[in-house]
Amino acid sequence: MRSIVTGNVQGTQNFLRYGADVNVVCSYRLLRRAKVPIKPWSKLQTPLNVAANIGNDTLVLMLLDYGAKINGVHDQNWFFRKLTQPPIMDALLSGHLSTVRLLLEHGSDIQSSYIKAGQLVWYAVDTGQLKMLQLLKEFGADLGIARDGVYPLHKAAESREISTDIVRFLLDNGATFTDSDHGLGGFIMNVLDMGTIDTARLLLEHGEVFPQNKLYWAILCGSPDFILLLIEYGHKPDIEWLKEAIWSLRLDLLQLLVESIGFGLRDARGSTILHHAVERCRYKHFGRGTAYVTWGLTAPTSLLRRTEIIGPQTVSPPCTIQGNSKYTAEDVLRYLIQIGAEVNAADNEGRTPLDLARKYAPNVEQMLIDSGATSFSNDEKR
Repeated sequence: MRSIVTGNVQGTQNFLRYGADVNVVCSYRLLRRAKVPIKPWSKLQTPLNVAANIGNDTLVLMLLDYGAKINGVHDQNWFFRKLTQPPIMDALLSGHLSTVRLLLEHGSDIQSSYIKAGQLVWYAVDTGQLKMLQLLKEFGADLGIARDGVYPLHKAAESREISTDIVRFLLDNGATFTDSDHGLGGFIMNVLDMGTIDTARLLLEHGEVFPQNKLYWAILCGSPDFILLLIEYGHKPDIEWLKEAIWSLRLDLLQLLVESIGFGLRDARGSTILHHAVERCRYKHFGRGTAYVTWGLTAPTSLLRRTEIIGPQTVSPPCTIQGNSKYTAEDVLRYLIQIGAEVNAADNEGRTPLDLARKYAPNVEQMLIDSGATSFSNDEKR
């Protein structure tokens, strides 16, 4: 094993000529104790696993010529008979494109009896290897098989580390999101939480629709670029969008929306956005903050170590903002006053923003008075 790990072709050939077992199975613990400089992907290792792991095509060919089993070896101990991991997995997880091609050309299984259907594709996506995906497709791999309930398309789209080019390749080669999503918008919602702007745009281009009844969540945590994307693809902002931005303390979105639709809209109660901004000031320590927790799509694995993204990825900004809102309710109210929102507008019950401030948010009453606000009940109070 050591001669293989160190790339010693002549030494390996000498061992094989003198009868070394080309299909010997070695525990990773034994390799570790022997201080063999390799990081195996699976518990049981054959010489071909090791050669594929390091991507030495010369050694891979030599081992195959001497009878190495390309799809793994059945290891028999006292209690169990277990198949070692097919070497193609080691090559793929380590990012050795030429080695994977070599193994496929020599008959390595791709998704049938020796390798669970969809496993190679899933790991190619998981490690961000577009060229590897293209190679697997060339040899007939099905790109639409779920692994432990996770589809390759979902894995790629619901990630901030994987290039949108991989999502595009999957869509262009038959992967669909409608079957598993059932038209409920769950897929695009997950992309909002975990994906990037370019990926969201690509899905919208392919017919995905962001659900109308989930717009509050987009306003709560979506970036301005994501909100603009929704507007571009048919969603029309209204007073409800402005209200959500106010209550979520999303001053950045409020500015964007005001530029788009103005600030003169009223809701069914006749309230303006200034009324809502005053009401928001009532809750000093309450908010729908924009704290974001990162999670991702994973699947059960027997690998000894975690997979990593291989090679540079071209990724756009995330769909969500990060962290909590840095603005206060007073900042929102102050902004609306500064841009000229009507401070003396009355709702259907005849209440002005100052009336609401005196009842619910006395801390901003002086701000309104300094801005010229009056109350229909001023004379009565005096």
